[in-house]
Amino acid sequence: MILQPGLPVKTEKLWNDAAINNTGIYAEYSINIKSFDLVGSARLDINNANSGDIVIQHPMLGEIYNYSSDSIKSNFTNFSFSFGVTKILTKKLSISLSAGRGVRSPDMTERYIILLPIGYDPFDYLGNPQLEPEANNQIDLTLQFKCEKSGMAQINGFYSLVNNFITGQRIPPSIQKPLTKDVLGVKQFYNAGNARFTGFEFVYSSPSRYKLGGQLFAAYTYGTIDQVKKYVLNRPCNVIDDEILENDAVSEIPPFDATISVHYRFLQGKLMPKANLRLVASQKHVSEAQYEQSSAGFVVAGISVNYIFNKYLNISAGVSNLFNEAYYEHLNRNIIGTTTNLYEPGRIAYINLMFKI
Repeated sequence: MILQPGLPVKTEKLWNDAAINNTGIYAEYSINIKSFDLVGSARLDINNANSGDIVIQHPMLGEIYNYSSDSIKSNFTNFSFSFGVTKILTKKLSISLSAGRGVRSPDMTERYIILLPIGYDPFDYLGNPQLEPEANNQIDLTLQFKCEKSGMAQINGFYSLVNNFITGQRIPPSIQKPLTKDVLGVKQFYNAGNARFTGFEFVYSSPSRYKLGGQLFAAYTYGTIDQVKKYVLNRPCNVIDDEILENDAVSEIPPFDATISVHYRFLQGKLMPKANLRLVASQKHVSEAQYEQSSAGFVVAGISVNYIFNKYLNISAGVSNLFNEAYYEHLNRNIIGTTTNLYEPGRIAYINLMFKI
C-alpha cells in the first residue's frame, strides 16, 4: 500500500496467482466503389482465466470470504465485428456511417481484485470471477468538412447499447466488510444488464497556411442503466433496505468539456505564442445507486510560447491555470475516508527544453 501519513505499512494479496490468457485473430477488408469507401472488420478472441482461491482472512474473525477454485475458472469465446461506409459528397464534404459490436471479457481487476479502494469513490472493491463478457453495440454518424482556406471541421454523433454492463454494486456489511481504513463500504463488480450511451464530439482546426490559427474541441456523453439495485442506508452507513431504480445515471462520466486554443506564427513559424481556454460544465447527471456526487463546472486558462532554434533544439515556456482557479475534475478521487474533493494544482509556470538527436 502507498505509504501515507498515519497509515500503517502492510502487505496483502491484490489477487491470488491469477492469470488471463487471450488469443485473438483480426481481419479487415476495405474497398472503394465510385464515391463510396467501405470497410469491414472482424475479430475472434478466446479468453481463458484462472486464479487461486480468493480467501479473505481477518486477524480476529478468521476466514470471512471465500471463492473456491471450482467457481473461479472461466472460458469465453468472443466475436466482434464492424462495418462502415463513407460517402464522398463533394471534394470538401463527406459523411460516414459505421456500426459494430465489440465484446470484451472482464479484466483482472474486475475478476480478481481483493478489497482495495481502486475506484473514484471511497469504497473497497471486490472482484467477481463469475462475470460475463460485456458487449458494446454502437452506431456512429460522422460529417467531415475539409478546405484549404477554411480548415477542417468534424462532428461525430453516436449511440451505444452495452449488454452485461460491468460496474460496481454495494454489498451489505453482513456479506463483506471493508479492510481499508475509513472507506464507506465494499462494492463488488457485477453485470448490471443494459446500459445506454449517447453523445457527440466536435473538432475544428484552422488551416496551416495562415499565421493566425486555432483549434476547438468539444465532447459530451450521456449514459443510463436500464435497471439497477440501490441499497438504502441509515447512519452510519448501515443497510436497511434496497430498491430497484429505472434509468439511473451511469457513474464516472465526465461532463460537457470544450477546449479553445489560439496561436500566432512569427518568424516563419519558429516563434509561436499560444493561449487556451478550457470550459467544463457541471455534472449533475450522477448515479443515485452508486451514491455519486455531483461536481461543479469550471473555466481554466493558460498561455505558452514555443521557439524552434533549429532541427535539434526546441524550447517552450508557459503558465497553466493562469488565474489560479480552484477546481477539480469530476473523475478526481475523493480523499479516502472523507467526501472532500481532491483539487487540481493552482497556477504553475514551466519551461521545457526538447532535444532531438
